[in-house]
Amino acid sequence: MSAERKGISIILAHADSKSVRSAFTLALTASLASDPAALFFTDDGLDWARRWPAGLIGSDDHLYALREEIIDSGVRLIACSASLEYARFGREQLLEQVEIAGAMSFYQHAQTSAVSLYI
Repeated sequence: MSAERKGISIILAHADSKSVRSAFTLALTASLASDPAALFFTDDGLDWARRWPAGLIGSDDHLYALREEIIDSGVRLIACSASLEYARFGREQLLEQVEIAGAMSFYQHAQTSAVSLYI
């Protein structure tokens, strides 16, 4: 007998503002509904796991504020370890709240989620 699936798992692979806003909003909504939420940053989406001051990715300051909200709400933030190997930055440039894990680790988490999305 399997356990009840709950919450949302999101793979964020794109850095454009529409994709990021969608992923952040969905994760925040689940968290505010007291459901578990996780964001897996990979490929270009990995940029949003970085410690960048507001304004560095353009005029998306509202997305930085939304990112702070998801951090404060307890959304689990995970950087793809394989993507980090190819990135031009290391752990020291990631947000403190971001953990590093492989695809298998995220997959195991996603198996417990009611909703899994690739954005």
